[in-house]
Amino acid sequence: MKNKFGRIGNIFQKNEEKRDKEDKTIKKPSKLLKVEIGIIVFLLVILILGISAGNSSKKDDTYHTIKITTGVIDEIRELKEKIRFLKYSDDELFDSVYSAKKNDEGKFNVEMRRVYSGVTMYSCALAADKLFVEIDKSIDNINELKFSCYTDELTQIGSIVSTDVSNYSEHLNDFHILDSNGNNTGKTLDDLKREEEERKVQEIKNYKDSCQKLNYKDVLRDPDKYYGQRAYWFGEVTQVVDSISYMIYVDCKKYQYYDGYSCNNPIYVVYISSESSQRLIEHDMVKIYGYMAGNQSYTTVMGANKTIPKVNALYADIQ
Repeated sequence: MKNKFGRIGNIFQKNEEKRDKEDKTIKKPSKLLKVEIGIIVFLLVILILGISAGNSSKKDDTYHTIKITTGVIDEIRELKEKIRFLKYSDDELFDSVYSAKKNDEGKFNVEMRRVYSGVTMYSCALAADKLFVEIDKSIDNINELKFSCYTDELTQIGSIVSTDVSNYSEHLNDFHILDSNGNNTGKTLDDLKREEEERKVQEIKNYKDSCQKLNYKDVLRDPDKYYGQRAYWFGEVTQVVDSISYMIYVDCKKYQYYDGYSCNNPIYVVYISSESSQRLIEHDMVKIYGYMAGNQSYTTVMGANKTIPKVNALYADIQ
């Protein structure tokens, strides 16, 4: 077709026809492109649904876990309260539950820690033994119980472990004795008792060996200098002042021709005898081991005031 505008018109007409073809190409995407878009949309829908389902599942699992954990915590709290009010003596409670964990069988492994002065493995084992008996009587869901003892300085001396607390009363003293490193010592309660007795004997001997014989006049002249010092005295009980106080004459010399002693200088002795020791009575000859406690003043029968050295005795051996 011939354009009435001539050669320039033909050029414009060709450009216009070219643009029409490009517009048609853009407006009519290919079938392959449509398929690709459909697949992408489908995959996005699947992905969104999967994430939503996963979040829902996680929420359910979290709720389930929280529910179980809360139940165990409540059980542990109840268990601790039960143990807390068990008594091993008339005035002391077992308020020392350190941890409690539930095993697959639904029973608890419990660790208790106790801190007290003068603790030994024997005293620790005795306390544990009483605790295990009380738990056997009143609590039935404990699998293993570990009773650890510590000194005042929070130093662990060892542990007592029972792996069958529920039947403990049927086989008393059936436990394992561990050292401070958690190693089984293989010892029994009788072994600990014997060691405790030997330790006490050695402790008493060491104390007595540390006591020194003092000069009577020096102590009387300067009581502050000797206050608290360990001392040894030998003498005769001349008066029982009360149930714990005695007048004892020291600086004794043995008679040359017959039995007995001549004792010259008085001291005031405070001595509380133990259950295993004998009571002091008048005319007992006794060895005193203790520490100086200053001077003691008193009024004699004649009304005179007198001051003598005072001793707090830990041990008194009747001769």
